[in-house]
Amino acid sequence: MEYAVHELAARCAKDPSANGANATNVTYAAMDPFFAMVRFLQSAMAPPVSNNWGYINNPKFDELVMKARQTFDPAERDKALAELHAASVDDAAFLYVAHDVAPRAMSPKVKGFVQPKSWFVDFSPISMTP
Repeated sequence: MEYAVHELAARCAKDPSANGANATNVTYAAMDPFFAMVRFLQSAMAPPVSNNWGYINNPKFDELVMKARQTFDPAERDKALAELHAASVDDAAFLYVAHDVAPRAMSPKVKGFVQPKSWFVDFSPISMTP
């Protein structure tokens, strides 16, 4: 990463040049709870540590993150993460502008395409008929 980009990323919402804005356009893959929520919601994840660009500092979020990280029972961890998600929705921590469910316009000649449940498409089984 270029130094200037890293420097800008570290300043984020607290920099005077942000003019009070604390938003970023993020398209991300939610492969696990850290990438889906923790890096954006836990106060300790503010730059330059991670991606809490808006410097979100909500003690309830931090409590639920710690609860999820400290339990070894998968059901209890899922419960804490569900509470974290619900709390972030109630707090309006994010503004979901688009929910792309990957619409496709495709020729009937395309065979073997499987609609993914994420951003990642496996092109290996795809073929074209004449």
